[in-house]
Amino acid sequence: MASQFTVCGGFYLSMIGLIKHTLQNKLTRELNTIHVTSAIVEKNRNEIFQKAKEQNVSHMLQLDSDMTFPPNYLDYLLQMSKEFPDAVVSGLAFMGNPPHFPICFKLDEEGVVRGNHHPISKFPEDAPFEVDILGGYGFLVPRVILDKLSDEPFNKIGKYQEDFSFSKRVKELGFRLVVDPRIQMGHIRPKAIGYEDFESTVLRLQKSRMPRTISESSPSKDGTEIKRQKSKG
Repeated sequence: MASQFTVCGGFYLSMIGLIKHTLQNKLTRELNTIHVTSAIVEKNRNEIFQKAKEQNVSHMLQLDSDMTFPPNYLDYLLQMSKEFPDAVVSGLAFMGNPPHFPICFKLDEEGVVRGNHHPISKFPEDAPFEVDILGGYGFLVPRVILDKLSDEPFNKIGKYQEDFSFSKRVKELGFRLVVDPRIQMGHIRPKAIGYEDFESTVLRLQKSRMPRTISESSPSKDGTEIKRQKSKG
């Protein structure tokens, strides 16, 4: 029960901060929340998507309940959406299990994911970057993409998970998936996993001579890290 409380508590505290920041700064005329509880992930994601379309919202923000995020997370993504109006946009989050790669992927030259996973280990620290597959942990979908997608865009395609299937459908319609590492989410396992966990694990793997797909460059020490906004969990 302690672990369950930690996850729910961290998420709801983040939600309170996000709602308060959004309303106080009058970022939107109306903010509707949709809470789903099915044990089937794709069912939850499809239900949120369908209700968002029915409510005629300008954007849909999807947040997983095992994530933490800063109060200005929605504010930041709305600004991103203005810069990338043809994209699903998101902050950066990391896998709960080592080596804590980012939860976003690139396709290989044949257009398939190696072993269902081709994680991105090299990415810019101070600029948005485009990906082929994006985890559903906390992304913002603009109305133009909501209208183009089918009513159940998270239905699994073959052996692939719901997030891969959603990403595939978005890309097939000609839209993009963009991640900004300057704003980050915590992934509770049971603490909030973040950039520091990715960094320390990658460095440890380098020392043990793991495959060179791991980035060999350490984070910049010139102050760019300060620009990164991270959830405190």
